[in-house]
Amino acid sequence: MTSKEPWNPKEPWRPHPGALVQIWDYQWERKEHNELEPRIGGHGLVGYVVKKTGGSNTYEDNSPGPIFEVICFNDEHESTRHNVWHGWLREIKKTSDIKKVVDKNN
Repeated sequence: MTSKEPWNPKEPWRPHPGALVQIWDYQWERKEHNELEPRIGGHGLVGYVVKKTGGSNTYEDNSPGPIFEVICFNDEHESTRHNVWHGWLREIKKTSDIKKVVDKNN
């Protein structure tokens, strides 16, 4: 699909610069927490995709897939940047899309 073609709703969402995303470690979520410590860096943070920084250019099953730089901000307006594999990025369209991180100690 080129940038001039209309988006096809049958196509899965793909990260792109400017997209609002949440970094989410699905593998950690599916396993017993004590088996997969620590979670990936930035787990649960919300930020913006800055650019593709590595990996492959394809999303095929036999490919590692692309890696994206995500910038996140804290309450003091300080930023952190994370390089994240595309599969750990959740698209955020509305505030209810943001998952709450549950600490295993709570």
